[in-house]
Amino acid sequence: MRVKLTIIIICCFLTNSLYPQEFISADSSILKDMFELAFKNQSTGPSYLVINAINEIDNTEKEICTTSTDLYWALMMEYPKCIDKIDSLGFANSNSRTFYFANINALNKIDYYNYDESILNKLKPEINNSIWKKISREAIQIQKRQIKPKHNSRKTFHLYSYLNEYGIYFIHLMFVKGILTGSSCLDGSLIINKVFQTST
Repeated sequence: MRVKLTIIIICCFLTNSLYPQEFISADSSILKDMFELAFKNQSTGPSYLVINAINEIDNTEKEICTTSTDLYWALMMEYPKCIDKIDSLGFANSNSRTFYFANINALNKIDYYNYDESILNKLKPEINNSIWKKISREAIQIQKRQIKPKHNSRKTFHLYSYLNEYGIYFIHLMFVKGILTGSSCLDGSLIINKVFQTST
């Protein structure tokens, strides 16, 4: 009996190692709501959001995490004659979260050229569904407390461990998984705005 149990455990381990779990994003309707809530936040403590940025200069495309204020400024640079319509432009694209840029300054504002998608591709399979569940629980705890927890706390170990190592790229994946975050206006530290969807 023990031998069979050992074999099953080994097989499960090998399966997870050889066939990493698929990265599953939050529902599209949730991502739309998250984007709209984040885009509305044009304060000194902006929210993080994820967009699909189309670079019309060299015909490339990247999925990028940026702040709500940086996106707003980038859109103003891209459409200087339509500054009064930036709000409408942002919300009109909330379904696809796709924005076109042909202005080098606008692209630099969202850090297009420095954003490294290979880090995202490395990180996605590294955090399995079990760890995402723990991260979701930690995020909820932080949100309910409305205070900045200690980075070395066991209760927020997973969230801050990945945040410290991967920074904006981990924030990127938190958004895609349904966790809306922001930057503190006091010290720039990460805050949890709202947990829209917990990992399943």
